[in-house]
This record gives sequence, structure tokens and C-alpha cells, in this order.
Amino acid sequence: MSVLFREILARLVLLCVIVGSISSIVGIFVSGLFNFASDPSIVIVQFVVYFFVFAWVKLKTKAA
Repeated sequence: MSVLFREILARLVLLCVIVGSISSIVGIFVSGLFNFASDPSIVIVQFVVYFFVFAWVKLKTKAA
């Protein structure tokens, strides 16, 4: 395994942990604010994050 691949993989794993943790915490707050079940609200927050990142990447690659 090359050094570059290991560095990129380490960054991606760290980014995934950070995004997953923040979206889980936000999902818990959303479930508390709107009196929803916590699991579906976490999934909805993670879907919204995924959708915005997907749209941003599509717009960024289309502009290039």
C-alpha cells in the first residue's frame, strides 16, 4: 500500500467519523426539538448532508 493512499484513507476515515458524529448529534437534537424518534431523525439528517454534498460535487464538476 502506497504512502499516498494511506494518507488519503486516513483523512477520509477521519472525515467520515467527524461528519457521522456531528450528524448524529444534530439528529438527536432534532428528535428532541420536534419530538420524533431519534433513529429516523439521525438518518434524515445524514441523508440531507449526503444530498447537499452530492449536489455540491455535481455542480462543482459541471462548472469545471
